[in-house]
Amino acid sequence: MIPKSIQKALSQLGLSNLAIRVYSQVFTEEKETVSKLARELGIYRRRVYESLNELKVMGLIDDEPKIVAKSPATISALLKAKEYELNKITLEYQQDLPTMLGNFFQKGKSPDIRIFEGINKFRYLFNTILNEIDSREEIVSYNEGNDLYEVLDLEYFFDIWIEKRIERGIFIRILANGENSMHKKEFSKNKIKFRETKILPKTDKNLCCYWVIGSKIILWDTQTPKAFMIENPFLAIMFKNQFELEWERLGV
Repeated sequence: MIPKSIQKALSQLGLSNLAIRVYSQVFTEEKETVSKLARELGIYRRRVYESLNELKVMGLIDDEPKIVAKSPATISALLKAKEYELNKITLEYQQDLPTMLGNFFQKGKSPDIRIFEGINKFRYLFNTILNEIDSREEIVSYNEGNDLYEVLDLEYFFDIWIEKRIERGIFIRILANGENSMHKKEFSKNKIKFRETKILPKTDKNLCCYWVIGSKIILWDTQTPKAFMIENPFLAIMFKNQFELEWERLGV
């Protein structure tokens, strides 16, 4: 009998339960014949032939002159090939998903847009985020720079806001601007400040910072200063997908 882990692997590769039983018998005994397998497994010879064909197509056995199992390393190679195909399908799916979701959610509706202009409105928006966000959601921040905190007065308002975010259990992932010296200095505080940070190696200074929170996107223009909060699931997923691709690209 082969280990359960191997049985599960063969099942994931699409083999039938009977084909797995046949493989297990062949792997254990080796140099089997169709008649002997039918007798040992208590099944008709026709069913043995069907299962052997499954195994042969997958490259798991040789059946000439007698039936023998190939190296178990073949299973590992098949799993890696399947993982590659699944990753490829997942990437294609993610590319098509925004369009599909757009058709699903839009139904002719316009996005809900709110504009927050001036420092006081910026602070009001930060508090609104904490009041409206579900504690099960996270915040993702793209191209975050020092200027966002300078506008908000880092030494006072933002530190208090961070404390409130931690109390609410709101996790934040940050892709910081490559010139963001503050985040580089505060890496060691990531855990206690309930966040994870990665540094973008090269960032276009003309790109604005954005946050994605559930179905909302917030675009921060710190020069004006002005912020736009857009509530739209379709757009939120598009922005979140861009963030996730960059996050994965940067690795650990």
